[in-house]
Amino acid sequence: MVDDYRDFKQEVLSWLGSYGKHPEKGQGLAQSTLQSTHYKLEIVFRWLWEDEDAYTTEFTPDHADRFIRLLNRSDGMADSSVLHYGKAVQRLFKYQNHIHGTDYDWEPKPELSQATGDERDYLRRTAFKPLYQAALEYNSIKSYHSDMSSEERDRLKTFVSQRLGVPKSEVGPEHFKQANSWKEPSIIAVTLDTGLRPIEVGRATTEWVNLENNELNIPKDESTKNEAHWNCSIKGRTARVLERWLKERATYDKYSGRDELWLTKQGTTYSSEVM
Repeated sequence: MVDDYRDFKQEVLSWLGSYGKHPEKGQGLAQSTLQSTHYKLEIVFRWLWEDEDAYTTEFTPDHADRFIRLLNRSDGMADSSVLHYGKAVQRLFKYQNHIHGTDYDWEPKPELSQATGDERDYLRRTAFKPLYQAALEYNSIKSYHSDMSSEERDRLKTFVSQRLGVPKSEVGPEHFKQANSWKEPSIIAVTLDTGLRPIEVGRATTEWVNLENNELNIPKDESTKNEAHWNCSIKGRTARVLERWLKERATYDKYSGRDELWLTKQGTTYSSEVM
């Protein structure tokens, strides 16, 4: 199920990234829009599985109406936030229409007022748990078949062996797939605990992590407020996730000699454009 869903989401996101804005012109969504759509669809599908009491990737306008109706009834859910979820669902239907030949012409009901430039698409507390769960299942560690040095492969085999309790000599491609990466869960957990802004996610270094005191210690010069040192408490679970990420991080060549806490797949720092 996990592999099937991962393949499905990769296909959807790949199509949206190439054609999601204007299919006829071959124009895809901006990276920031694609990332936002990804997270919202994670929440949509987890609702779908609970609603159907079964795993499925079949999402219809009837499902969409019920999902949006639920959001409209949620306490504290702003119209602008509901509208953003509606847009994510519309992008999913656009993919389905072009790839699978469906003819879904769906609009959120009731119609919502368009968000103004001053509104923000804030996460509500009810979205925290499914978002973190989605992060846990989003990605595995580096693929066994990736281009990597022999030293990196050896470190990863040791890491996977310890994670899964499998003898190192027996670790193979399937074991790499089973070992989820702790990068995305650590980003989500820390951000939910501390309210990090995208620029601070990009600035974060390993020196900020204070596992002994369950804190993230942000120097004055690195905080966007730039007023004082910012010592942010993190939950015990978040500290454990960070510790696991630091161990995984140490296996990757691209972090060698670098102190950034998180890097993108391309080895660049995160920003508001790639969050």
